[in-house]
Amino acid sequence: AALRHDLNLHAPLTLLLDDAETLNNDGRRFFTNLLQLSGIRWIVASTTPEDFPIRTLRLRNVPTQLITDRELALSTDEMRDLGLTEAQMDLTQGWPAAVSLAALGDDPRLVAQELLLTVPDTLIPSLRRASLLKTWRTLDPLNTALNLTEGWLATALSYGVPCTRLDNDSWAPHPIVREELRLQLRDRPSQYASAQRAIAGALQAQQPMAAVEAYLASGEETEARALLERMLPTLRSAEQLSAALPLLQRAAPAPGSPLHVAFAQALFEGGSLVRGLSMAEEALGAGADPASTHALIGQFRYRTGNYELAAQHLQAAITCSTQAPHHALLAQLGLVYAQHAQQLTGEAARAFAQKADEAAY
Repeated sequence: AALRHDLNLHAPLTLLLDDAETLNNDGRRFFTNLLQLSGIRWIVASTTPEDFPIRTLRLRNVPTQLITDRELALSTDEMRDLGLTEAQMDLTQGWPAAVSLAALGDDPRLVAQELLLTVPDTLIPSLRRASLLKTWRTLDPLNTALNLTEGWLATALSYGVPCTRLDNDSWAPHPIVREELRLQLRDRPSQYASAQRAIAGALQAQQPMAAVEAYLASGEETEARALLERMLPTLRSAEQLSAALPLLQRAAPAPGSPLHVAFAQALFEGGSLVRGLSMAEEALGAGADPASTHALIGQFRYRTGNYELAAQHLQAAITCSTQAPHHALLAQLGLVYAQHAQQLTGEAARAFAQKADEAAY
């Protein structure tokens, strides 16, 4: 009562309450009553909206305005007016403290470094490992794989680690904070490799591409190649092969291996026609399966308009095959002969037309 009397005595007032999430239930009830005093405007800072009884206040007709971190962030125009580059704007994402440092010519990561000094030392190792995740979730199998401490996310939020809320259980850590934590993890090579291996093991069944990337990041190239090879039957379309191209390149397949052939096909499908064709021929010379590799080179030659060489490789594929020729392969050979015949005249054209008929039957 005495406090309410004094506040009313000095009204109008504007008061600031920080760290509202630290209030216990009694504290919240007491503070909620204070918020209803006329002539007193409160600015309340809290890590999440749930830490503040907004719905209760609105039901009691107390004027309230919720300002999230999105509204507090500086706009692109504001950052541009302060002289930030596009790269700096992408990095800071409007975080006022980071923007201020960037505008002054300082490294905006300093604000992340200072902030992380306020986080308990026992939490930092978990945050470093979590920096390998683009999205932080309370319930995520990767939390267990990475051995993140129980309640790590709630604790991080309570200490003001800046994150953008995506939904009820998902948060995107600020790029500067995530990058700083990731750099700290990379400065500890054994911990970094261990974390990447844990991610790879957890993802290989459902997200094999991401698992291969994690294996490569951990230095486990043998595991990465083995998983890529198991994935080959699923990499059928040009889009799938193009998506796998960076991983195939980083995996450095052994000459003549199935991955070497897949790498050649991915290059060709990705637009590197000459390099893809050259690598396929290199794989053939290094001992790759002759039937499938000749067939692949035949397709490459056909698609680049060299029908004569395409026919030679397709015929070689049929000859080398230990099984009966595949109908699709025979159909392709017939098509190549027919199109080659159209380019020729006279006896040569008739000869290739005859070959096309033979391939068809």
